[in-house]
Amino acid sequence: MFSSGLSRFILSMKIGAVILFAFLISHMVSCQSFDFAELVRGTTIVLTITENEIIIVADSKQVTGAGTRSGCKIKHNEHFFCMAAGLTGTVKTDFQDEMLKVPLDRAQSFEHKIKVIDSAMSKLLPLFIGNLRKYHVDDFKEYLNKSHLMVLIFAAFENGLPKSAAIVASYSVNSQNHQNIDITTRVHMDLKVDALHAFGRTEAFDKYYGDVTSKKILPIPEVIELMKEQIKLTPETVGEPIDIVQLHKDGYQWLQKQQHCN
Repeated sequence: MFSSGLSRFILSMKIGAVILFAFLISHMVSCQSFDFAELVRGTTIVLTITENEIIIVADSKQVTGAGTRSGCKIKHNEHFFCMAAGLTGTVKTDFQDEMLKVPLDRAQSFEHKIKVIDSAMSKLLPLFIGNLRKYHVDDFKEYLNKSHLMVLIFAAFENGLPKSAAIVASYSVNSQNHQNIDITTRVHMDLKVDALHAFGRTEAFDKYYGDVTSKKILPIPEVIELMKEQIKLTPETVGEPIDIVQLHKDGYQWLQKQQHCN
């Protein structure tokens, strides 16, 4: 009886630890709000950057453990616009949790804010992924067996200049039993200006541009056409409606949005 009760207690503690790690990730890492039943997969995010504006284009199909739904993938707060692709949670906007909000408020520059988020990711992602693999490996094996875990994209204007960054989280399994996981994050600061950047599912864009290191900027109607082509190629994880927002030194404006976007 005692042994059985102790086992149940230990199991409950393990489950509690998993929930705790998920909670920490949701409030500290990359403006993410995470739920084990609602892992968002897929996504296509496109940024075109010039000296005067940043155009963000995103699909809105969210594929979760509970099915599919439509939701805005372009989020923003007083610090920056934030988008996510890959194995992520739903992007959250408020940053009200003190563990992350206070350091972000204290950060004096866009670059410093990105470093704050990267630091939080580097500390918590190994714990998070280790527990996710341990308790949910069957459900999410397809995504855990890919080297790129997620990419977080940030954009803003600072002192009249466009600022952008991408944090790519990758991992490698360093043992045959797939239990030891090495997580690395790499920050790409100041994405190339006068260029197009595509993240997530990008097969249509890769086919259009071919093997080039710098993608030339396209007019918005052409970007939308490529987004629609991507949706045809990967309808299971990318879908309409397509949301578009324009950032500039005086603020931002939605060029196309659904009701979920604010």
